[in-house]
Amino acid sequence: MKRQADSQEAFTKLVQAGGDAAPLHLLLGKSYLDLCQNDEARKELERAVELNACLPFGHLNLGVVYQRLGMFDRAGKEFETEMAVSPREPWGYEYRGILYLDSGDPDRALAMFHKAPAVHELPGKVNRERVISFAEERRYLAEATPSVRDMATLAVGTGLRPNSELFPLLWVNVHLNPSAEGPHGFVHVSEGKTDAARRNVPLTPRARAILEMRKPAKGGSAFVFPGPGNSGHITTVQHAHERTIERVNKAARERRQGKDVIEPFEFYCWRHTCGTRWAEAGLDKYSVARLMGHSSPRVSERYYIHVTEPHVTTGFERFLTYQAQRLVESVPAVTERVQ
Repeated sequence: MKRQADSQEAFTKLVQAGGDAAPLHLLLGKSYLDLCQNDEARKELERAVELNACLPFGHLNLGVVYQRLGMFDRAGKEFETEMAVSPREPWGYEYRGILYLDSGDPDRALAMFHKAPAVHELPGKVNRERVISFAEERRYLAEATPSVRDMATLAVGTGLRPNSELFPLLWVNVHLNPSAEGPHGFVHVSEGKTDAARRNVPLTPRARAILEMRKPAKGGSAFVFPGPGNSGHITTVQHAHERTIERVNKAARERRQGKDVIEPFEFYCWRHTCGTRWAEAGLDKYSVARLMGHSSPRVSERYYIHVTEPHVTTGFERFLTYQAQRLVESVPAVTERVQ
């Protein structure tokens, strides 16, 4: 907070010294926004886009300010302007989709969310909706450092959002004892951008074992994944993640096993893989939405597009078994019929 205040003061001095330029007003407005001084942020950001109407992050941050101030129509227009000015970036689509969700229009929200990954697929850039196979997961975890291995295992087992839920996970929100929330314990997500993000996520046996091993002695860090810097926790694993994939592929080439090469993917794909596996296992979209922290089950439908015919067949076979069992149970016992 002090660093933000210092930045805001420095930018204010620059503007007062005659630097009436759009980028400076944008930086000053963003500093006010981070300090939750929304009226001041609005003034600076409006000046920024007035000076330069093609400033994408100016429109995006101004939309966030309007959203905070309850000016939702104006917020939507700013997000749409950001999309028009910078159509290859996903942020405007995502914020516009959230506005649709908050206004009770999940269909338009889902359509907006589906647009974002397509424009995010720049040359050499992979999107966030790739599903990692179990074989790829095994090879990745074998080459990962202990911290990356643990984070990937938790991400693919819980579906936590990496940046906002997994990396800053606190021990106070980790519950390792069996309970009604989960036979192997659960993780409590205490905050998020929507009410749906606040939830309890059951742990798999593997995820619980990882957390048991990482649990610090008394007096250790409050974070499950402590790191340097002011935050106190790891904030990114991008480079370590990329190096892990490089090691996997180097080992595959050395073995002359081209089929074992892993196509690059974003760390976020572990979350998407988790949601897809839940869908493949037969969880309905309402349960998946709750576990993933989505505001609407419609948002979770993206995980079902990866469900293959064998999984559909298996699901139907489970239905036949269920139906047969219930039919058997509905038939009175012999002693009941005699009575």
